[in-house]
Amino acid sequence: MGTVVSWLKERVPVRGEQLRELTNEPVPNHLKRWWFALGGTPAYLFVVQILTGILLAVYYQPAPSTAYESVRYITDQVSYGWYIRSVHKWAATLMIAAVILHQMRVYFTGGYRKPREVNWIIGMFLLLCTLGVGFTGYSLVYEQLSYWGATVGANIAESVPWVGPYIKKALLAGEVYNERTLSRFFILHAAILPVTMTLVLIRVIEAFKIVDLPNVLTNGGPGIVSESMTLHAYSTWRALDIGGSAAIAYMLLFIATFVCVAFVNLVRARPPAAAEPQR
Repeated sequence: MGTVVSWLKERVPVRGEQLRELTNEPVPNHLKRWWFALGGTPAYLFVVQILTGILLAVYYQPAPSTAYESVRYITDQVSYGWYIRSVHKWAATLMIAAVILHQMRVYFTGGYRKPREVNWIIGMFLLLCTLGVGFTGYSLVYEQLSYWGATVGANIAESVPWVGPYIKKALLAGEVYNERTLSRFFILHAAILPVTMTLVLIRVIEAFKIVDLPNVLTNGGPGIVSESMTLHAYSTWRALDIGGSAAIAYMLLFIATFVCVAFVNLVRARPPAAAEPQR
């Protein structure tokens, strides 16, 4: 084992002290308030979405002739498929709610003011991406509710001045829901939007470390305590005192277990005749 560690140290010249110094910046004490921890909740749920989404993508087939049956196969025949799908569905719902609550906290605590305007814009962009992921994922079931939901959503997007018609065409791959729409939604849901959100999240973390922390620690602000704690201490305190991620995890598992029956019943609806491919 010592030989392997020495070999790695020679080729990856990064010491533990350097990593601790890099990830242990001072964090202001006011972040102990629970509402400042809302940003980590959607990040945790985003990881849950990725993991469960990968498992679902193994069986899902994004084509009009196979999408509905593949979803029914996942729900009724795949081992624990109903449970994975329930976790994926309810995690998406909770993630949207968590992002909205986080943006509300930023607004009401003045976190959008100078010099954090860019962070506010990025946060709103992430909210739109989250809504887009939920919308496209909802449409992948390919039954009555998802079909008409996609149609109504595209018509709403069309009402946006100047760019609305282009947004609708980009979503539906045409003027109306057609045989290419489902694959377009799948690409947006499983690739484009998650990758975009991951890259933007990295930018948010960098902005928090480079802009927010130095500004808060040096300039202070309304209700801001000048004292600080380390990032590790903050993470430990939040995990022990708030338990946000753990609480969300237990809530998610509870909902997925006891509310899954109604969700399964929705799957068994017949797909719309208007959306079936012509034979």
